[in-house]
Amino acid sequence: MRRVSALLCGLLGLWVALQGCGAVAPEGDAEVPPALQAEAPAGAGVSAPPAPGASEAAALRERIAELEKALAARAGPQGGPAAPEADAKLLMDLFDKRDPPALMREIERLLLAGDPGHAALYQFFDACDREHQKILALTHEPLYVYGLLRLAALHPGETARLSRHLMAATRATPRSFIRREIYNFLPVFLNHHRGKYPEARREIEEDIVYQLAAGGQHLYKVLSAMRELGYQPPAGAMVQVLFHPETADSHAMAIGNLADRGAEGIQALLRFVREAKDPPEASLVETFSVLARREMDRDEGIVRGFFEDERPEIRRAALLGYFSHARDAGSIPPVLDFLSSDVSLSVKRSFISFLRQKNRHLLVEIANLPDEVPDPRVRDLLQREVTPRPQPVARDAKDTKDPKDAKDAKDAAAQPAPKPQGSGALPPGSP
Repeated sequence: MRRVSALLCGLLGLWVALQGCGAVAPEGDAEVPPALQAEAPAGAGVSAPPAPGASEAAALRERIAELEKALAARAGPQGGPAAPEADAKLLMDLFDKRDPPALMREIERLLLAGDPGHAALYQFFDACDREHQKILALTHEPLYVYGLLRLAALHPGETARLSRHLMAATRATPRSFIRREIYNFLPVFLNHHRGKYPEARREIEEDIVYQLAAGGQHLYKVLSAMRELGYQPPAGAMVQVLFHPETADSHAMAIGNLADRGAEGIQALLRFVREAKDPPEASLVETFSVLARREMDRDEGIVRGFFEDERPEIRRAALLGYFSHARDAGSIPPVLDFLSSDVSLSVKRSFISFLRQKNRHLLVEIANLPDEVPDPRVRDLLQREVTPRPQPVARDAKDTKDPKDAKDAKDAAAQPAPKPQGSGALPPGSP
């Protein structure tokens, strides 16, 4: 923008200079000064020599043409801002030349150019994102990082507007590196400029809700932004993450966030258990484990209420969540009910192995109640779990010898003793 202003000022100055020397006719119907008119003597076939100042006027006209050409190159169609593609290409050329100062000057120009400049910056950042090493260099190498932070410090208002533009442009691609950097930068930026740029704060809060409803990809970044902003979205928004099996790796973080919210979060988790269709078992078990831990100092019986649920996957998840914490002998009845149910033997074996982790004492007590376990195969599994396993006995040292070593020793004994090596003299007593 400053370069365009300079070009315009240059054109204005040249226009004034031409006016002063009479090279440009004044507006209206005023006549061109005689000094610039080509006069020829009557009847002569050769033009008169140029009047004084004509060569200077021609040079000024050439300079005007050069400046107009440069201005046209800067401008887009009909004199508007430069096309985003052209500016994005210019930025990439400077980046490929490894010229951070020139690159930062162009980024600053586009930062101050409003929406067209922001569109060009997005295209440049997106092109870098597609070549991952470039976006890593732009966001990690000191010269680039310092240059970008300097611009953010010099132009905070424009930086906030650019962040809003990039956030909207990348909404459909939550795993893009650009969006990751927005969530790294913008909450800290807004926290530093506390009370300023309310539009940017409102839009990132709306974006957080949108990302949760879309499944919570990069949820750890979203949670970090929430902490930095001091913002807590509604529990109904956070629980939406759990209804997206494709983001199961984020479910534990969402469950933990909801569990810390008290009654509102608990109701959201119960809604997930009741309404989810084919949820990941790990997510169900984690939910019941969180609920069971909350009940350790309460007697609400929320988790135990799901032991009789009509869906077998819910019953099993509730048991696993409940017994992920140490229990006393009063918790034996639901274990007996499960071991006597019609689930497969492999599922019962898995459950028994799970109980061994924190509730082995319950297995010992159940093993002493054989009449309560009708399936002999299950009784056998229980006995195996509670019977002490024999410790491996160390082999005798002589048994540990390698047979090859023994053979080598036998062969060595069968060889004749070597003759003594000496200087050739016979030992005393020799004939």
